[in-house]
Amino acid sequence: MDIGVLAQVDEQASPQVEKIMRESGAHDVQRLEETRRINSRAWAAFVAIVAALVIVAAGISLPFFYDVLRIPFPSQMVEQESIGYEQGPRLAAPAEAVPVQGPFSSPVQPASSSFPATADSLQRGKVLYNLHCFVCHGITGVGDGRLSGFFVPKPVDLTSAQSAIR
Repeated sequence: MDIGVLAQVDEQASPQVEKIMRESGAHDVQRLEETRRINSRAWAAFVAIVAALVIVAAGISLPFFYDVLRIPFPSQMVEQESIGYEQGPRLAAPAEAVPVQGPFSSPVQPASSSFPATADSLQRGKVLYNLHCFVCHGITGVGDGRLSGFFVPKPVDLTSAQSAIR
């Protein structure tokens, strides 16, 4: 049966304690290095500095969280300048532009493309939709995109009969 003994002694008394242990029949005597203790004053200063920084950060940020100080951030598409359907001020198209409604303008006929859809134009349209519309209107255009929950009212269902875009 082995028994271990740990003794904490001063550096000057170490040789004498080792000698006594060996004379008493100790098989193995080891000297362990003294571990460094944490300086309590330095630790207290560190904790005080961290606490002061937390208090200052809270003092600066809390008025913003509780709307005591407000920074106006535009957060919805309704808060931007927009122009309704067939309302001014719209600039006239240049004379050399191809008419959108065909060779003549008719206030009764809806706008139509003067060019047939091609694989390239559909691919470009898909790229543009994915860049600008996808996050709000979703993959299928029904208004269920990743950001749709942040809007009041919800984004328009682009596939509905009420939607101007079809």
